Amino acid sequence: MKKLRKQLTEYYDTMYDVERNEKFLKVRNDIYTAMDAYKASNPNASAVNLKSELHLQIANRFEPVLFDELPFFYEMGIKPADCWGSPMLGLPCAWGVLPELKNANINDPDIVAFDSFACGAVFDTDHHCLGYTKLFETGILGIIENIKYEQKKNNTKEKQDFLAATEKSCNAIIKIAEKFSLEAEKQLVNCQDEAKRGNLLKIQNTAKRIPANPPATFYEGLCMIWFMREVTASVEGIGISLLGRLDKLLGSLYVADLKAGNITRTEAKELIKRFLSITPIKFKARTSNWADSSTCIELGGCDENGEPIFNEVTKMVIEAHEELKLTIPKMNCRIAKNSPKEYLDILSTSLLNGHNVYAFYNDSAIIEALVNNGKSLKDARNYVNGGCQETIVEGTEHSAGVYLYFNMPKVMDLTLNGVLEDERSYKTPKTENYYPKQLLNPKTFEDVYNAFFNNIKNAATCATFLRTEYGKNWHKSNPCPIFSSTLEGCVENGTDYTAGGAKYNRSTFCATGLATIIDSLYAIKTAVFDEGFITYDELCDATRNNWQNNEQLRLRLISLPKYGQANPEVDALASRFVEDLNNHINTLSNERGEQFQLSMFAYNYYSAAKFFVNATPDGRRRYDYLSQGISPSRVAPMQSALDAFNSASSIDFRKTGGINVLDVNLPYNSAMSTEVVSSIIRAFTDGNSHAVQMNYVSKEQLLEAQKHPEEYSDLIVRMCGLSVYFVNLSKGDQEEFLSRNFYTC
Repeated sequence: MKKLRKQLTEYYDTMYDVERNEKFLKVRNDIYTAMDAYKASNPNASAVNLKSELHLQIANRFEPVLFDELPFFYEMGIKPADCWGSPMLGLPCAWGVLPELKNANINDPDIVAFDSFACGAVFDTDHHCLGYTKLFETGILGIIENIKYEQKKNNTKEKQDFLAATEKSCNAIIKIAEKFSLEAEKQLVNCQDEAKRGNLLKIQNTAKRIPANPPATFYEGLCMIWFMREVTASVEGIGISLLGRLDKLLGSLYVADLKAGNITRTEAKELIKRFLSITPIKFKARTSNWADSSTCIELGGCDENGEPIFNEVTKMVIEAHEELKLTIPKMNCRIAKNSPKEYLDILSTSLLNGHNVYAFYNDSAIIEALVNNGKSLKDARNYVNGGCQETIVEGTEHSAGVYLYFNMPKVMDLTLNGVLEDERSYKTPKTENYYPKQLLNPKTFEDVYNAFFNNIKNAATCATFLRTEYGKNWHKSNPCPIFSSTLEGCVENGTDYTAGGAKYNRSTFCATGLATIIDSLYAIKTAVFDEGFITYDELCDATRNNWQNNEQLRLRLISLPKYGQANPEVDALASRFVEDLNNHINTLSNERGEQFQLSMFAYNYYSAAKFFVNATPDGRRRYDYLSQGISPSRVAPMQSALDAFNSASSIDFRKTGGINVLDVNLPYNSAMSTEVVSSIIRAFTDGNSHAVQMNYVSKEQLLEAQKHPEEYSDLIVRMCGLSVYFVNLSKGDQEEFLSRNFYTC
């Protein structure tokens, strides 16, 4: 592994600042020149036609990069090392993005007007999952066969254009693989090292078959996944976050290889280790203070018939990830009531060993939520979670998972205190009527709730509308025929995924600050209307002035019951609010003709969004952290992890089509055995919540790590959609983690 790490590091060190890399620049300029000439000769070419020509030009001109310490082939040298496909960095979009779309979220005055409570891009170009199931069943040649079948039908000109372009792009992918085979053959001539020759021979032979054909062996399966992930991202200019459900995709191939004597468990595990090692080396996970590559692996869960998935591949991936002490790829583990005990015990033991890298996904709640939001049961059972935690139905869906974060506490701030002077200038004629309006002189709590919720509805409607208007043109900017061809529906409909060709086409509305909102609403209800120890105007003044001269009031409000303490009245309010919000979000349409769906996870937006929000009635001070996901606020100390589970489960998340995430720092004591943690994980499946991220670490450990970082280089924490080495974090991010709830029971 040391040799592999050295070889990859030496290459990728040259690929961070590609504008200084002469080889990269020459290839890119050659491709651009060829594309300019093609465009001049074909002035009426469609966007998808231009994209497929770009694929062909890339296939003709790129120079394969092989690492003889690695048996995989994928590196085309046409995107920076620390890019997994984002169009702002990748080669394709540097040539093809429409200028009016590229930076719309930065430059458009209407979108800027809503930036304090609705931020993000105009189209989610990341967080994608290839149709790995289709690729494993048919290979690229099977997709081409399906394209040819559709071409025989009486199609419109637009559909025929899409199908022709997609066929051309698929053939370009096969040509790219063949060039890797030829490069391996070339390098074999002068290679004397036995191990390196073995790797090159594998590549030479396998690149002739993969991805054109479905994989026939465990090794070929790994090659298919890694090649298609990396190459699709390189040539399409989109982020392919998911490496797929490794145990589901590879389990039967491993068993067949083992039975035939083609592989041993030790050899298979070594292949997995090398497969897993590429991403952390590329993204400098060991030295970066925020090494997020968006790369995820899905394990466990069930198959399309509902039968549990747990096999030797599941075990080997978990073992390899922990033995290498990796933080990426991210480990997304599906769990269910019928998950095997051995599976949960392996995960629990790993967690107790300090391998804080897991997000656990509740199959029963998520699958039911997906079905309630229009997916078939069979499709829903094949869900994955990509980028961070966004739910995607593999092979059938493009779900725009993270391109709109919504700052609910800012809307409450505006409802209570009105628009500040420096915010008035941001309003535009298009957004004026949707901007949150200040509430004056409410007579009842229902007046407050209704005014606040109407502001939420109006702001959400405008925020989604603005993105939809831009998104309608994205298919003219960066259609992706290769990615689209792997999704059910796109070839059959003759339509790119950017234009709604996939079977499912939802978009996610990601609402931030749930606990901050619920605790604040409950504080208003109790303090102003139930007990009357302060007036509405006095409370607004106190928050506007950041509790100046009102510390006793702040402490009294903090002492009120909170979400996360399993208080029935507070939890009922949370349930009501989420149901109301979900019902409204489901009425909002995206540019692909389907609805938005409610999500409640926030990556680290809860940290950035705090700077927009004044003090809130729950006792939070100005610029303190907002609550993250569906986790309790950190305003008041929380003791019981079970109470946090119960509060989250009181909300009917089986109706929300996005994802919601609970963060829990487990009690750090001798009572936390494998059996106990497994019971906690299994108990989570009894509730309505979708996902939980657990850490097993003490505050004392973290404080010592701050003092003596050299002694804690392997200390990992799960933050907010990624895991990191704690000592690598900035001081600010370390303090943010330390300010969270560390449960004692």
